[in-house]
Amino acid sequence: MERNKFYSFKLKGWHTSVDGVIELIGSEWILVKRITVDYTLDGYSLIQRKYIESNQCDDETSFTEKVLLAKGIMDIPNFYNISLETQTDPFTWLKERNVVVQFNPKDDSICYVGRIGDMSKKFFQIMSMDTRGGWDTVSYKYTYAKIVAIDIDSDYVNSLITYSNFESKKDSF
Repeated sequence: MERNKFYSFKLKGWHTSVDGVIELIGSEWILVKRITVDYTLDGYSLIQRKYIESNQCDDETSFTEKVLLAKGIMDIPNFYNISLETQTDPFTWLKERNVVVQFNPKDDSICYVGRIGDMSKKFFQIMSMDTRGGWDTVSYKYTYAKIVAIDIDSDYVNSLITYSNFESKKDSF
């Protein structure tokens, strides 16, 4: 795997691949610009390397990379300087910045949107947001090892945050 190249990643246990341009490579995680349908940039994904079953870089991904270059997506600078050397590094970074993200566990049919609460050596808490942009009153405990990918700055998460903020301001009048 090389930085600044487009890959399609097959992840263990997932039915769909994750496509992206590698921005950072660490011993435990990689950070990619997440590319969705129609050559669209949809934020960034942190992928735990132990879950990467294979990565594809062939004629099809080469063409996609050329389209992304033509659109200027390859040249968008990465503003996330995240250490990716230990399993907990990204979680610590996210907690310090109080970032709302999407956590993707081994089961790719579910996800959790929220921010990180308390952290211990093996577990962390998610202060979660529901599918309608409301904050849950309870937190949920997960192991670092069971999170396959973390999506940052995606349209889905940003839309929920925007709606939640809108509703909060509306209620304060």
